[in-house]
Amino acid sequence: MKHYKFYLLFLLLTLLCFSCTDDSVFVNLDQTSFVVDAKGGSEIINVAASGDWSVSDIPEWVFLNTTSGRKDTEIKIDIAGHKAQNSRETTLIFSCGEKTQALQIQQLGLKESEVFLELDVEEARVGVDGNQFRIELTANRKWTITKQPVWVRALPFSGTGSETLTFKVAENNTAESRFGDIEFSSEDIKKTLSIQQLAEKDYVRIPSMSIFRAAKLSIKGFTYFEVENTKLFINSFISDKAYLGNLISYNRIL
Repeated sequence: MKHYKFYLLFLLLTLLCFSCTDDSVFVNLDQTSFVVDAKGGSEIINVAASGDWSVSDIPEWVFLNTTSGRKDTEIKIDIAGHKAQNSRETTLIFSCGEKTQALQIQQLGLKESEVFLELDVEEARVGVDGNQFRIELTANRKWTITKQPVWVRALPFSGTGSETLTFKVAENNTAESRFGDIEFSSEDIKKTLSIQQLAEKDYVRIPSMSIFRAAKLSIKGFTYFEVENTKLFINSFISDKAYLGNLISYNRIL
């Protein structure tokens, strides 16, 4: 009887130990931390779990393509860029049953990241009358415009960190389109914004009193037009004044 009680006690203790160290429920990650710079970025994480899993404690600057799954899953984590000088950190918690696994994410601040300078566009096209346009400049150091055409004015001309720039372009009174480059510099990094301003001859000027009727008008590119005409008529009010110039757009015959 004593032996029976001893074996029963031994069996209960063994079951208790196994229940305390039960490895049948688990959630693991192929990496438990990663670092991105201030511009943001993406990271692929592989989740291995024994069953259904989910993620919690997700801040607003971290985006997951899925926040839950079942067993083995590949997830993509996107980190938004930020303009703060100092770094920020967060910890995501992956759970499967009572098991958890932490993923630590650190995003460097502007002063900690490698020097970068980026423009949201590389080319700009402006009409003959001038006007203004804006671009987004992203940087983490001091930057300045080292070169620009005399007919373009930038506001601001220099700065520290990211900025929305406004460019004011003067009217083009020349006969030809004009081109220019605006060069930006931040330490050893240089970027160029190419700008084109059209001239009067790049525009189609249709007479206010029509002297032709087009069967089809097609736009072939930015400044080239193609006309298919089946009937030509002369407005009676200008029949004695009609000349080829009524049918041209400066240098392009319609």
